[in-house]
Amino acid sequence: MACKRSRTRRRHLGSHNIRNRDGSAAVEFAITLPLLVAIATGFVDFGMLSAATDALAGATRIGAEYALNSLTCKSGAHAIQLLNSPPVDATCTSAIQNAMTNSMSFSPALTFPASFPVTCYCNDSPTPLVISCSASCATQSPARPGPKRAFITVSATQSFTPLIPWPGLPTSLSTSTELRLQ
Repeated sequence: MACKRSRTRRRHLGSHNIRNRDGSAAVEFAITLPLLVAIATGFVDFGMLSAATDALAGATRIGAEYALNSLTCKSGAHAIQLLNSPPVDATCTSAIQNAMTNSMSFSPALTFPASFPVTCYCNDSPTPLVISCSASCATQSPARPGPKRAFITVSATQSFTPLIPWPGLPTSLSTSTELRLQ
């Protein structure tokens, strides 16, 4: 008879231990859930950052292409003039900004510099010489036989708000595209 009682007690203790373990899974889940949510939110924030950066880079490329190919900035009274200061007038600057803004829906809105700079180089060596756009490469010291090259730099900035303010994640995105005009 003694043997039957010990078996019964063991069975009873065994089932009692299983019942005590039921709550441990819920506690473990409650502890790990915030970590899993933070990791998932991090993936979402990083994806939003990548998408916003790519969209901004695409918009600046569209703006630079507009400066190169549009009739507003290519010919007529508002054409980009290397000898003028600034070389890109207000009408052309506004048209470039509109092309960038209309390239896709940006929220928050893009912000732009006051004007888009034009830089000129004498491009006859691996390290081109930066010169004034009103100067000639032949008048440089030493004289440079290479042709003068002009580049426009189109840039834009957009604020970025992640779901969680992660350390090291930017709150402002800025990019620029440099394109050869001549």
